[in-house]
Amino acid sequence: MPISEAKKLVEKSASELINFSFKYLADGHDKFICYHDQPIAYYHDLQESLKSYCTFKVSEIYSSRSSAIRAHPIKWAETSENGFGFQREDEIVETPINYH
Repeated sequence: MPISEAKKLVEKSASELINFSFKYLADGHDKFICYHDQPIAYYHDLQESLKSYCTFKVSEIYSSRSSAIRAHPIKWAETSENGFGFQREDEIVETPINYH
């Protein structure tokens, strides 16, 4: 397969799959960021979990019955928060999801 075709295939697949951005990670948030004192194995496990989630389509996250996939949409009205707290959040976040 020519590289141009492979690139198109990857881009198409990537647009359908779960993806993460750490651009808005609030590293200093007192309530939610608790990884600072974790052992190195924690970071390995976190990376493996994120890598695994990125192989799924959004629709598969909601329909999966796998115990390895633990995720649900965040209903802000049922939490102590009213959003992630960054500018233009409503334009950037399609569906907020809590991953366990």
